[in-house]
Amino acid sequence: MRCRCAASVRGVSPDCAGRAESDAAVSIDAFHFAADPPTAAAEARRVLRPGGRLVLTNWQPTVPDDARLPPRSRINWPQLLRSAGFDGIEMEDRAEWHDLFTRVYRVALDLGDPRDDAVLADLQEEARRRLPVADLMHRVVVTAIAPGRSRSAPSHPTSSSSQRSRSQ
Repeated sequence: MRCRCAASVRGVSPDCAGRAESDAAVSIDAFHFAADPPTAAAEARRVLRPGGRLVLTNWQPTVPDDARLPPRSRINWPQLLRSAGFDGIEMEDRAEWHDLFTRVYRVALDLGDPRDDAVLADLQEEARRRLPVADLMHRVVVTAIAPGRSRSAPSHPTSSSSQRSRSQ
């Protein structure tokens, strides 16, 4: 019987308690919001069965520990995941995602006065904060494998348009 459980930035569902049976864990632009990312990475490792895969999307600093970035944007994902006990860590730069998110910010600013549009006002405020440091980070997708013997480790296609680095 497979464990059906879920994890979030806030914690893990009771169905996961004490088990390492999940095939995969996914975080889309959220992992850096954890109160303690190393603890969150260790928890993701704990709930994955041997050979289970963690996939996350996020930002990777161009220069590690760049003081111009907020602390949650300075995380070195391969190093963090390796410290949590993951193997087979791969990180792909996704320049097209970076271009898209900066373009959205520029369009929002080009729209001018948001008047009574609170959503546009919030987006413009975010754009003013994020655009000055946007080129200090790369958009990435990171995969990592829980060590141990896998029953059948899933394979994934390689994208020829992505820059891939393997971190052992």
